[in-house]
Amino acid sequence: VAPAQRRSGGRAAEERALLLLLLLVTAVFVPLAHSLGSSHLLGAFLAGLSCCTIPRLHDAWIKQVKRLQSWLVKLFFAATCGFIVPVRSFASATVFGRAALF
Repeated sequence: VAPAQRRSGGRAAEERALLLLLLLVTAVFVPLAHSLGSSHLLGAFLAGLSCCTIPRLHDAWIKQVKRLQSWLVKLFFAATCGFIVPVRSFASATVFGRAALF
């Protein structure tokens, strides 16, 4: 095995280990924050904050999670904001009238 391939394999293993570290820290902080009476979102934020000073972790996150993250953001938006919109009322005359004004 060429030295360049060994380094690239080692780098991939390091990236996986760093992402696993982030997931483990998150898995500890989220229930901990919730059990202390705070928001589970605060636990997720603190997990990210505690790992944000590791530059290689950020690079691994961008490389490994970027495509998945874009889809998860769309899904999160649809599940929170998108489902609140009353789609059935779009067919009413009032909505069409107000839309015509703008």
